[in-house]
Amino acid sequence: MTSTAGAYACDANTVGPDVVIAVEKTSPAVADGGQLLRVTAAPTTANSAANYLNVEVREGACEDAGTIRKCLWYKQNWDVILDGPPGTYFVFVAKNSPTTQVNPFPELRVTAAEIDPEEAEGEGCFAPYTDASAIYTPPANVGLPHTWALPATINSFDMGDTWGEPGSISCDNTDPYGDIHGVDAVIAYNKTLEDSVLLVEVQNQASVLSSSDLNVEVLSVCDPQDPAKRSLQCRANADTYAVTAPAPAGPVYIWVSTEATGEEFSGAQVQVTELALGEGESWPTAEPLAASATVNPTSTQRFDAPSCFPAGVPVHWYRVTSQAEVFGVRSDGLFGVYDAGGQQLGCGSEPFGVLGEPGETFYIALVNAGAPRALELRHGDWDGVRVATSELLALDLGATTATLAPGVNADALGYGLAAVNGRVFSADTTATTSASRIFRIYDGATWGSTPWDANPGYPTASPVNSLAAYQGTLLYATRRTSASTNLYTLPTGASATPTLQGTNTHIWYVVGLAVDASYIYLTGATSQGEGIYRIPRGDLTATPERLAALNTNTTTTPLALDTASTPPILYARDASGDLYAVVDPAGAAIPTGLLYDAETSGSLGLTLDPATGVVYLVDLGRLIRLD
Repeated sequence: MTSTAGAYACDANTVGPDVVIAVEKTSPAVADGGQLLRVTAAPTTANSAANYLNVEVREGACEDAGTIRKCLWYKQNWDVILDGPPGTYFVFVAKNSPTTQVNPFPELRVTAAEIDPEEAEGEGCFAPYTDASAIYTPPANVGLPHTWALPATINSFDMGDTWGEPGSISCDNTDPYGDIHGVDAVIAYNKTLEDSVLLVEVQNQASVLSSSDLNVEVLSVCDPQDPAKRSLQCRANADTYAVTAPAPAGPVYIWVSTEATGEEFSGAQVQVTELALGEGESWPTAEPLAASATVNPTSTQRFDAPSCFPAGVPVHWYRVTSQAEVFGVRSDGLFGVYDAGGQQLGCGSEPFGVLGEPGETFYIALVNAGAPRALELRHGDWDGVRVATSELLALDLGATTATLAPGVNADALGYGLAAVNGRVFSADTTATTSASRIFRIYDGATWGSTPWDANPGYPTASPVNSLAAYQGTLLYATRRTSASTNLYTLPTGASATPTLQGTNTHIWYVVGLAVDASYIYLTGATSQGEGIYRIPRGDLTATPERLAALNTNTTTTPLALDTASTPPILYARDASGDLYAVVDPAGAAIPTGLLYDAETSGSLGLTLDPATGVVYLVDLGRLIRLD
């Protein structure tokens, strides 16, 4: 086999040669009293990743006009189970990659048969595992778990026609492929108590756990593609789970899958227990909290413990409703924040925030250490950009040739840039103590490099990588790699000797700068780590307050302050080029979390139009406008 005829839209890469087989299904669909079509594809000899297979099944026509009923990729063998009407189905089987042509097309055994749903028990919603299944063990006593021993024979992907929402494990989202995982199985459990909390425990039965990981999702309906479905709990990429889920009395459905398509399912034990839990003892029974308070965690249980919590400590849960678009949390110790679906959003002792909508439910977990805890809730309006309205400007930066403005010396250019009343100033990259660092490169009419810091005398090993302007004054900071930073000012009206405003011995690696009437904002590092910090303008020696943890670049992590928004917003890009923000940086200072996910880490440019609040940034050779 040397050519490819299938489409394989589910394969993010190119595919190798394939074979196509026409299969005639004679029975009607299961709902009409018929059978399932089962197709298997496997090599007849030992296989390797060089010969992993893709399988695609089309209905109605062999050519592109045929409806793709199933598309699977990258595994050494596949089972495909289809429910459909009688007719001709075309089965394409391909080598996963064309780069392995040194390996001949493997000798395959492809089988097709019509089977009763019970013969594929557990593979899909046509016959989920239940308490009548042979693999089920009932509880030995009240309060003990129901147990299913999922067999290693599970070998079909049945949550949808192919991966991706809605037909997949929704929390298994791996960049750049999305919700792609391997084979799956489903259990139908009939919850008997209205007020109980489900405890779902899953244990991978693989002899070598590193060779296979599992996902688990609890749904309110069986079919993951049903628009009415609700995900009651979801976890990805682990071998052992013990998670709780809220659900009314009645059926719930537990899907278990391998985490990656190439991983073989080696069996799993699934246990389900209905628990009677008190207020605060789990996220489904979280204690409601309406406002900031000193709280007293009392839970003695440890369910769904956040990832940063120490082992063995009890966890107390609180439930909060956001009152505005931006919701933030601060506390005097470790805390975890979860969304309405029980997914962890953040964990640590740093201020946390997220951009959403008023009325959203969030869950906060605290360690019960036997002492009161301060828990501060912050709600803020959002007057900033929304990535959903992003517009790509018709400008291909990769196709242009940059030219230096006439009269501007390249040595005058660096990582800091500021525009004031039509004039442009730049900070160069020199570390020479007696050399000028700040230049006016545009006077409002002509370009040219004019030294602006007369008679400089800077400390050694202290280049300037950040520059800001405020009310006719330039502010800039030295970028030392440890120990401290110096803060200088210059007037914008005429060159002058720089004025050392102060030295802060708590922050270094300063690579971003912004300023308002109350604070100087910096991106840099302290003993707390990297992040966005603020220092009171009236006390430049004060210990910087970290507004948000941020992975900063060693040369530039620019800040852009929008003082016209209500409340003001401070934007920043991290070392990967992603965009973040802090709402009301001089006040409540609520971080928003990720606003823009950059496609490349090579571009860190950021600026803001103060008249409109529009943010501009460079990403993947393009200028991106965020309204």
